[in-house]
Amino acid sequence: MQNITLPFTIETIKELTPRKVFEQGKRYYESGFVQQVERRGNRFSGKIIGDELHDRILLDIAYGELKFYASAEGRTTKTEVISAYEVALALAILADDYRTIKAPDSEPTADPFEVVLRKIPLVQKEEFYKQAIKQHPELRSQFVEFIRSLQFADKVVPLQEENRRLNAIAEDVATGLQNLDLSQEKKQKGKVVTDEFEVSPTHKIMTPRAQVKQSVEDFLSSYFARSIHFAKEGKLLDASRVLFGIYEGTRISEVPPNFTQHISDFQWKENLRGYFKQQINYLSEDIMNKVIKSEWQAKASLDLFMLHFNEFISGNIRPVPPALDVWFHALAVVPNFAEYMLKKYDEQGMLREDTVNFFLQIAYIGKDTRLWERTAKRFAREDLELTKQLLEHYRENKQSDEFQRLGQRAFKVWPTDLLSYLKEHTDPKTQRALYAEIALHQLKLKFDIKYYKEMQAYLSRDERIEFVDSFATKADKDPIALTMYIQLLVAEGRIQVATQAIKKADKLRFDTVFRDLIEPFLPTYAKEALHIVEKRIEDRLEDKDTPDDIYAEIPQWLLPFKKIANIQLELNRVVQNCYSHEPGIVKLKKELAQFGFINRKASTVAIK
Repeated sequence: MQNITLPFTIETIKELTPRKVFEQGKRYYESGFVQQVERRGNRFSGKIIGDELHDRILLDIAYGELKFYASAEGRTTKTEVISAYEVALALAILADDYRTIKAPDSEPTADPFEVVLRKIPLVQKEEFYKQAIKQHPELRSQFVEFIRSLQFADKVVPLQEENRRLNAIAEDVATGLQNLDLSQEKKQKGKVVTDEFEVSPTHKIMTPRAQVKQSVEDFLSSYFARSIHFAKEGKLLDASRVLFGIYEGTRISEVPPNFTQHISDFQWKENLRGYFKQQINYLSEDIMNKVIKSEWQAKASLDLFMLHFNEFISGNIRPVPPALDVWFHALAVVPNFAEYMLKKYDEQGMLREDTVNFFLQIAYIGKDTRLWERTAKRFAREDLELTKQLLEHYRENKQSDEFQRLGQRAFKVWPTDLLSYLKEHTDPKTQRALYAEIALHQLKLKFDIKYYKEMQAYLSRDERIEFVDSFATKADKDPIALTMYIQLLVAEGRIQVATQAIKKADKLRFDTVFRDLIEPFLPTYAKEALHIVEKRIEDRLEDKDTPDDIYAEIPQWLLPFKKIANIQLELNRVVQNCYSHEPGIVKLKKELAQFGFINRKASTVAIK
């Protein structure tokens, strides 16, 4: 899995699209129609085979939002209705079926607005602000409310009174929904029934189920209009109170008695949830993004929520109901709101391992990097996925020391899960300690002396000794471990220890791997290696219990030395001693001749 937290899941896509559209998009993806999917920062793009209208489909996930765009002829436009093409791209992203394009390092470009804002005199700023506010009526009320909030910043919000008003709205909503009625029309013979209409030969009327949906929307729309009106005026606390009241009223409502024959309790709740979600998304995204929001009112909105929904908060694994997530995402952009929210929930013991991802998203949306980092560090110790996010955060922000510290700790806990990522992103020069741990772990999984030689320079002497000596115990029992042990000792120049290890192993009769034990010495320590071989040959030929197949092994031990020029005289002497040995002379002579060590006819040593 690639190291990025996506603000959506398959369920999210299903909720945003009709079933048929989702299934069509799924078929596009599974049939391989999605190609060239790339990620650049928070934007993904891909080409969909069959989409002749657009060059590429784009998905922007900045600040936890989910926005689709389409690119054609150099122009990019926002997608208002999600089609099967967008579904296919989203499924490819969820399956990690994309490649990440890293942006080249460059100096950040200064924002022209910020440059001008710093330079112009205050009087000119005031004149511009005055004209802008006069020309946009909605800004007038927002300005007044913003200044008013600054004046009341130190005053205590009358939360009990606000909560009483919230309860009154909830009761009005629940009662109003309970008293809804259907406007029944006379049934006609020969009608054709669809999901929304009954079509007769004379006229068309809505089905009871569609009438229920329409009645609910007509009733709730006036309440949402009040919340939208308050939000546009910058009165966030009032907007929040109405919104929370609508949610509470719909939550406690039951199917009206005269609706039960037309709709189940489940369908009733689904209608309410669907309309609430539609309206709160509009309110949070389209309205709140255009509103000047005051810190005081945003914090007061949270205080009211926590007072009214205290039972939900204390008895649930979610910090807020799913339907209200998007509202708090909208509030998160208010300065200091994210810090305030995390502090409040932490005081109630609700900042935990199972809720931390929600709060990290709040910090991310609020662009509070320090808060995000501090919170992630607090909970990463027990959470692999959060550890991956924090590592990626350190890497992207070039926090090399923090990356190494977390990498070392996490690698001890999840070596298998983090091996590939850490191997790719660890710099052996600046993060030597972490690199060494990764390299040593890899060597233990799959030993290869060339890997050890590559990493030697990044290990301290004590680290090398500890690692090499860890093979000593196994070497006494396992010929493969012994071979690895000898290779490491020779690589470290510990020839005397390597020689002693071979002599010790001699008692175990590792004849079949003896040549492998000698090879690490060559050519640098050829003289020492030949001495080891000579001693072993003598011991084997003197031993009456040595099997006959030892005569075939001896030339194999000597063979590597034939290629080393400065050892030929010594090799000649060893072969001569082998040939002049009495026991098994005929068999040994035959084997030596076969490998060109002696002249078969002349019975003389053939090496010059």
